[in-house]
Amino acid sequence: MIKFKINGSEINYPSAWEDLTFNQYLQILQLKGDSIQLVSILSGLDYEYLKGATIIGLESLLEASRFIQTKVEFEDYYPTIGPYTLPTNRKGQFDVRFESMGQFEDMRASMAKTTESGFTEAYARYVAIYLQKIRDKEYDPNKVPEVEEEVKTYRACEVIAMGQFFFLKLYLLSNGTERTSPTTPPSPKKSKPGLTTSKRNSASTRRSTKSR
Repeated sequence: MIKFKINGSEINYPSAWEDLTFNQYLQILQLKGDSIQLVSILSGLDYEYLKGATIIGLESLLEASRFIQTKVEFEDYYPTIGPYTLPTNRKGQFDVRFESMGQFEDMRASMAKTTESGFTEAYARYVAIYLQKIRDKEYDPNKVPEVEEEVKTYRACEVIAMGQFFFLKLYLLSNGTERTSPTTPPSPKKSKPGLTTSKRNSASTRRSTKSR
């Protein structure tokens, strides 16, 4: 994050993919090349307001926004998601498991209904189904939509890493195979230039998979 002054008010402004919230990431996917819209998404300020706003260091702000032209680089695993610390096993490895049939069935049903255009957006629902039980100690599907809206305000890198994990886990469990290490599933559609997720630690992931 970097700081800028717009009309005299200081704001935090994303300067890297890992600075984005999941909501911002989804909006960037739909962006049509409008620089004002881009600044609106990244700053959280209204489009019409920005048209007449005085921005101190405008050129530097636009330069900071150029990260969206680069390849997305997220880790396979983050130890936290929003305010929650994720469980690990005795080896310190990612160890997220289903704890109720309701969670599994609701997540599976959500995956079955997901269309190609909503593939990435569905990650927030998968994560919300899991986190709602952590938050409230028991699973209640009626509370999932509330948690889903909260999840969309978490960092995109965390939501996507965990959402991809659940996508693959559901897929493998539905086919009679279980795997607990996070792996990026193949995207069902071609990504836009500069919006392709890559894994920084893919080599170490392959090694750890073989050792198990």
